[in-house]
Amino acid sequence: MPNTHFFFYWTKLLLSVILNKNEAGRSGKMIQIYKNYEGHKELEELDHIELESWVMITDPTMEELMNISRDYKIDMDDLKAALDTEERSRLENEDDYTMILVNIPVVEEEEGKKWYETIPLGIFITNKIVFTVCLEQTNILKQFVDGLVSNFYTFMKTRFVYPVSYTHLRAHETRSNL
Repeated sequence: MPNTHFFFYWTKLLLSVILNKNEAGRSGKMIQIYKNYEGHKELEELDHIELESWVMITDPTMEELMNISRDYKIDMDDLKAALDTEERSRLENEDDYTMILVNIPVVEEEEGKKWYETIPLGIFITNKIVFTVCLEQTNILKQFVDGLVSNFYTFMKTRFVYPVSYTHLRAHETRSNL
């Protein structure tokens, strides 16, 4: 029994370190909120969550995850799954949201050498808001923020998934825009 307690203690400690990594050194806003309005293609960055907005969460702290989980009834384990590099792609339909978990390509670089890896991207579609959760900022989502994806509207939440999927597949195909 003491070994089990020891294992759970260290697992919990390790998870808290992983989920709160870089908290002191975080740069920029890690939760960004965007919305475009009917008749306007341009995304506006908001300072608070509104209906029909897209909330892009990057490398969140445990506190940020707990707030999203509590306020929008998204299971904490599902939110954390988007931060676990060992998670597999999947779709789950829950009472208050749909979770789409996909592995997206990213370029890693060290000592002048580049290679491709994948990290999970969680897309959580609630009744009126879309959340994306990812370990790091990616060029796939940046293309949406920069207005490079046509026919992207935050108020069409189910259509949000198609451009993300298409951009993700194209990046895998060409290994460009990563």
